Amino acid sequence: MTLRPEMIAPTSTYLTRMLGAGLATTLIAGAFALATRPQEERVIPTATIVMTHVPEPAITPARVQEVTPPVPMSKDIHLVFKAGGASWIKLASLETLPRHGKPVLAEDDYQSSAIARVADDKVPDAHARWIGKHVTVDGGCRATITGFAVIARLTGEPGYAGIESVNDKWTAPAVFEHGAKMLAAKLDNCAGGSYARESAYSNVIVPLAIEDEPLAAAAVTSLKASPEASGAQTEWTEYSQPGIWHQNEYATTQTMVLRHPMTGATWVSVHMQYSGGCGLPNINVWGLYRTDADGKLVRVKSSLGDIVQIEKIVDVDGDGELEVIGRPWLGTDRAIQGADGTTLDTLELPYFMCPC
Repeated sequence: MTLRPEMIAPTSTYLTRMLGAGLATTLIAGAFALATRPQEERVIPTATIVMTHVPEPAITPARVQEVTPPVPMSKDIHLVFKAGGASWIKLASLETLPRHGKPVLAEDDYQSSAIARVADDKVPDAHARWIGKHVTVDGGCRATITGFAVIARLTGEPGYAGIESVNDKWTAPAVFEHGAKMLAAKLDNCAGGSYARESAYSNVIVPLAIEDEPLAAAAVTSLKASPEASGAQTEWTEYSQPGIWHQNEYATTQTMVLRHPMTGATWVSVHMQYSGGCGLPNINVWGLYRTDADGKLVRVKSSLGDIVQIEKIVDVDGDGELEVIGRPWLGTDRAIQGADGTTLDTLELPYFMCPC
C-alpha cells in the first residue's frame, strides 16, 4: 500500500498543541496526585537518656595529727614529812631565813617541830614558782601547795641540848634554835608519803620486784666474796668478834631482784648489815648488780653512803640508773642518794638522846 504524501505530512499546529496540552495536563494531574498522597509516617527512634545521680565525693578536711610532747623528766625530787598534823615537802635547807611569823610548837610521832609561817609574797625568789603548784606524791597521790613555812625539826629531850625545861618539854623557841631548819611547802593531801615531785614532770620510775632465787643467790655469793665483805671481816676480828660476821645471828641480808619497766634491765640489790650498838662494829656492805646480754651478773659501782636502811630503790630521772631512798644511822634522818652515794636530798632530824 502506498501512502499518500498527505498522510505523512507533518501534523498541523493545532493538533500538536492539543496533544501537548493533554499530555501536560496528564503530567500535572499525576504530579498533583503524588503531591497530595499522604506520605508514610517515618518514626525516627530517639536515644533514651538516663539521668543517674552520682554523689559528689565528700571532702574530708585533712587531719593534722596532734603530737603530744613528751612529759619532761627531772632529777628534782623532794622528801615528804609530817608536822603539825599536815604533810609538807622540803624545798631547801636554809642559812638565811625569809621573813616569817612566830614559831608554833607541834608534836608528831616523837618529833618536835617549830612552824613559822611565811607569806607568799615573802617566799624567796628562788622558790616562788612553787606557789599554787601541784605535786605528785609517791607516784600516785596528787596534792596542791597551799602555803609555806620555815620549819625546824628535832627529836629527843631538851636536857641533851643543855636546856633546862619543865617536865623535859620542848618550847617553840628552843626547837627553832636547835632543830634543822628548812623552807617547806604545805600540801593539802597525801598524808604519809615519802617523796614528791612537781606534777608537770614524769613520775619517778619504780622498778618491779620479781622472783628469781638463783639470780639472787648468785648475787649474795658474789658480795660475800667482795673486797668490802673481806674488809668488814677484818673490822669484825679487830673487835674480837668470833666467826664470820655475816653469819652472826644479828646480821641481816636483804636481797631484791628488780625489773626496770622502761629499759627491761634486771637488777639485783644485796644489802648485808650488822649493827651491834655501842662498843661493837657497825658493818654496812651493799652490792648492786645488773645482768648483761647473756644474763650474767655484773656489779655496778655502788655505795650507800650514810644510808644503813634501804626503803625504796627508784629511777628518779628515767635515765635507766637507780637511786636509793633510805635512812642513815639511828633511822631519824632520811635521804635520797645515787647508786654511787651522791646525795640528792636529805631530811635531817637532829637526835638529842644517848645513841647507845
